[in-house]
Formats: sequence, structure tokens, C-alpha cells
Amino acid sequence: MRIRPGLWLAKQFDHFFTKKKWANRSLKERDIVRPSPHDAMSAGQLARCDFVTSKLPLEKRGIEIAPYFNPIVDHTRNNVLYVDCIDNDEIQRKAADNPGAEGRVIPRVDAVWKPGRPLAKCIGREPLSYAIASHVLEHVPNPLGWIQEIIECLEPGGILAILLPNRERTMDFYRRPTTFADVMGWSIEKPSRPTPTQVMDFLSQSFEDDGTQNFMAMPPFSAAKRHYTDTDAIGFAKFVAKKDHYLDVHCSVWTPNSFMDVFSRIINAGKLHVELDGPYFPSDSPIEFVTYLHKQDDGAKKRINSKVASHKTAKQSYNETTSVVLHIGAIKTGSSALQYDMTWNPIRKNLVPSEPDYEYASLVPGQLIRGSQLQSHAKTFAAHYSMSATLSALTSQQPAFLDRARESLAAVHRDGRIPVLSYETWLRATPKDIERFTNTLGGKIRAIVYVRPPVQWLASWYYQRDKVAEDSRFVERYLRFARFIDAIKVWQAAPFVERVDIRLHSKNICTDFCHLLGCTKSSKSIQHNQSLPDAAVDLLVRRSWPEKLSISEAKFALWRWLPEKPAVESILTKAAFPFNQKEISHIISATQDASRELLQHCDPDIRTLIESDQRWWSDAPEVHGISTAKDSESDAAQVDADTFTLLLWECLLEADAAWRRERSS
Repeated sequence: MRIRPGLWLAKQFDHFFTKKKWANRSLKERDIVRPSPHDAMSAGQLARCDFVTSKLPLEKRGIEIAPYFNPIVDHTRNNVLYVDCIDNDEIQRKAADNPGAEGRVIPRVDAVWKPGRPLAKCIGREPLSYAIASHVLEHVPNPLGWIQEIIECLEPGGILAILLPNRERTMDFYRRPTTFADVMGWSIEKPSRPTPTQVMDFLSQSFEDDGTQNFMAMPPFSAAKRHYTDTDAIGFAKFVAKKDHYLDVHCSVWTPNSFMDVFSRIINAGKLHVELDGPYFPSDSPIEFVTYLHKQDDGAKKRINSKVASHKTAKQSYNETTSVVLHIGAIKTGSSALQYDMTWNPIRKNLVPSEPDYEYASLVPGQLIRGSQLQSHAKTFAAHYSMSATLSALTSQQPAFLDRARESLAAVHRDGRIPVLSYETWLRATPKDIERFTNTLGGKIRAIVYVRPPVQWLASWYYQRDKVAEDSRFVERYLRFARFIDAIKVWQAAPFVERVDIRLHSKNICTDFCHLLGCTKSSKSIQHNQSLPDAAVDLLVRRSWPEKLSISEAKFALWRWLPEKPAVESILTKAAFPFNQKEISHIISATQDASRELLQHCDPDIRTLIESDQRWWSDAPEVHGISTAKDSESDAAQVDADTFTLLLWECLLEADAAWRRERSS
């Protein structure tokens, strides 16, 4: 198959750019070489470089891989080697065909690191103190082997900084993140050029990002503008396999969370001897993130073991001055609304002048996010912000990270504030993870749990998705989540937890939360649940509904945002998904038993409210807002998928407009 030069994979993939008339200018006219590559950068670009290099020992010797016309480290001011996989002549030819390189400085590379040749032989044996690779790793067919070669060239304690595009904000939006199995498989196969599978995945699943996309409301993949058709993707994959051609594509796909998760597992498996530090965001835009890999020296394991051995002693001194408030969130109990409110108003004054104020922060693998970084982090993770760090992810980190977590929380205390942490998934964490987490925090921990009538959860989007997926273990999973008391007892027994407050979920959860702590609430509390628009986007992208849905299913999936239009209401008439009567009876009975046990752990005022609320105790399904039907009746009335898609888009646009109105006010 002949590669058509008129096509391109994306605007940063130079080898497919259409040639421009100005590309034939001489090197002198194009001003290829100038004293400093940073001279042509904007203030924002320079600030990005400063952020990334702030953790690197620039006064020592280092390398930057594939700097092209956008180097992070300025070679005129630092002892840095520029390395690329192609020579200077080829780099200049690429620059001549790239409109983005117009007017930019193209520094010469000092060494060529060709695929299959060890890096150490390319740059010499003198140890390096740091290495940096900006938007390079995603192009590498064997990422682990590539990183291992760089780490081998670093001196003990050396740092590798890796900048990566965030899948959730790039043309890789529709691709699945790279997994642990992918990385380890490639390290065994050791491909020196992108494989046909990698080429196929990129060409068949990427879209044309023209910079105008709203990544919070992306259309389904079938409606996205693509660079290549499936036929093109198959043709290029065959060409690569037949001709052994090096086709530059994104071989791997990353989000901040997936990178930390995959490489934490690789480190724990003993395949990479580094400590992770990150992820960090170099700018307000969540389009990219940076992670630092610190090379361990021969004594690193001994030092880590020493840290673990002295963990208790260090924790005792930390405990003397530390207290933490944890909002132990559960699905559909207002966690998203609370997190959204606290993110945009993180500092809450204590109503008692002599007591410390409160500060909301987000603890994720690698760092504690505070202040203005919260908003950027929230935009990055969108609806998954509330679940961006499960206890399992946090407690699986290396001792160095756990030490940094304690130090970061201690810094909040030094500012005269009590840290407040909140996550949805913590209520269903395992006892082992909870114990490890509270042991990490130490101090005096106050936990706050919001509960709601358990059977009401059947009328929630979360469980409707389980039904759409036809989960055969639906009832079993539902009961596991709905039994608040099981999780509450685990948290009550956890080390350093001095108090667990049980509160009732309400529309004014933000006000109630601040009232309970005795602190000021935000000037205008915005009730906003990010998970609803995100769930719609997820459906639209994956089209995970069947060709025909029952009307009740469609109604249920949209009930929170249905526009008040007669046409919509006339099509969708039922209030909820019809469950089998036997299932409902079993669920109601089991949750009533759990609720009786819950009463024993509640304060008197909460106990009275629960006892008087029939939604906790009634045997009638309609009291809980659910409907029952015989199995043969559940799919009697149907709506086709196209109609459902149209309705879903209407609801999503209306939800987005409401969110923008809230933000603007």
C-alpha cells in the first residue's frame, strides 16, 4: 500500500503534513539556528518549562530526549545533551514541512539514539543527573524498555521527568488507556517500531482534534471527525507489517491515574527501581501532566526499610499536632455536590475564633492538591474527580509517598488549618485498606458519613447502569453498597478514628456539612452533580444500550434532566425500571435489618428522623419510588436507540446550559 503524503495523523505528526510554499525557503531565511531556543517562546511556554524543571538539578549534567523546536531545558544556559532518534538533517527536513515550526528555533541534537541501539552507547558512559522527555513516551513501542535504558544512564538519585498528553483532553479521547499487561507484554516482545496492532489502534480510534472540542460533552465516536477510516487503518497496519516501516503513532495512551497505577504495579513487581513523584500539571490546562521517576541507589531499599521500621516513631510526633476530617462518601449521597462546593471554596473559617480554620484538599497518588490547583484537578478528572484516588491506590504507594502525604497534611496544619478530605469510594473500601490508610494519616481523625434510605438507590442512575448492563449479580452488589452499617463499623474500629458522625443526605448537604464542623459555608452553595452529565457522555461515547430499550429504562436513564417538554413526556411515561417483585421483597427485607442496626450508632436526633421516615421501613415498593412488574411485562413498550440518543443529547445540552448558568452567577 502506498502512503499518501497528503494525509496526516494529527497536527503534531510532521511526516504527514501537506507541504507549504514557504517550506522551500533556505535555512538562512527560516532562521533555523539562533543563540537560545527559549528566545522564541512565549511567557506561558517559559513558565511551563520552569515548572517542569523546578525539580531537576539543572546545575548538573543531563539530557533531553526529542526536544525538536520546543525544548524544556535551554542548552545555552545548562549542561544538557539533546538526543533524538533521527539526525539533524532529518530534523531540519521535518521542520521545513511543519507549519508549527515556522519562526521557531531548531537546536541541533548532540546524539542520535536509533531504535535498537542502547542509549549508553550513544551518549557515553558519564553518568547523568537528570533526563527529560516531553511528549515522547507515548510514541515509543516499548515504553518500559525505553525507560529502563534511560534509568541505567542516570546516577543514583537521578531524576527522569516524563511529560505526557492526558487522554481525556486529546485526540486519544476514545481510546482505552494502556494497561499493565500491555506494557509488560511489549517489554517481553521488545518491538523496535510501532506494531501493526499499535498502528491499528491509533488510526482506528483517534479523532481530529482541531482545538475547539468540549471534552466535557463529546459526541459518540461514530459522530466524531476522523483522520482515517477503518479501511485506511487496516491498510496502514498491513503496510507496517509487510514493509517493516516505522509509522510514528501514539503507541500508548495515558491519564494521570492510569500512569500512576500501571507504573506502581511495575515497580512493585520489581521491574523498575524508581520512586514515583506526581502527577503534576504544568499549567492550568489539564491537557498534559508530568511525573518524576527518582532512581534508587543500592542503599535505597535499606533506607526504605528503615523508614518503615521508624514509621511508628515518626508518626507519634506527627500525631501530636494533627487532626483530619474525612468525608466518607457513598454513591448517590451528595458526594459530588459537596466536593464541587468545597473545591471552588476550599478555605472555610471556623466560627469559633480561637479554633483553626478548615481547608479542603485532595489527596491523590504523588501529592496533596491544594488551593488553585484544585480547580485544575477537578477539570482534569471531571466526574471521576471524586473517585480519583481510591484507598487501595493510596495505600499501595511506596513509603516515600506516604511520608510525603503526612508532610503535606502537616503543612496544612502549619498554615493554621485542619485538612478536609472527601471521596466517594471510601465507604466501600476494604478493612485492610482502611486500616493502612488511617495508620498513614495518624493523628485524630473525624469521619463523616451521609446515609439515605437504602431502597431509594434503586431509583438512581448508578444502579440503572447495572441493569442496562444486565448484571446477573445486581441484587448482591446492591446489598453490598446499601448496607451502610457494615462500612460504618469498619471505620469506627479503624486506628486513630476518634469519631464517626452519621448524617442524613439532603439537598443542602454543603450547608449541613459546614454546620456540623462549625465553619462558614460558601457565599453561594451550588448544588451540582457532575456524575450525571458524565454518565450521559459515557453512554453516548460507548453506545452501551441495546438496539431496543424498554421505555422504563430510557425514562430512568434520563429522569434527572428530562426537559419539561410534552413531546418527551408523551414518549416516556413510566417512572422507573420495573423490578421483579421477589427481588424487591428480598432487598427491602435485607435493608430494613441493616437500618435497625444502623439506628444503634446514630445520634438521638438522627435516630428520630430515620425512625419516622417511612422510606426506611415501608414494605410497599411505590413508597420507595420504584415500580414492579412481571418479567414478561418489563420490555413490553420500547423506544428505538436513535430516539433514545436524541433525547439523551437534549438532556445533556440542557444540563450543560444549567451548569454554565450556575458558574456565571
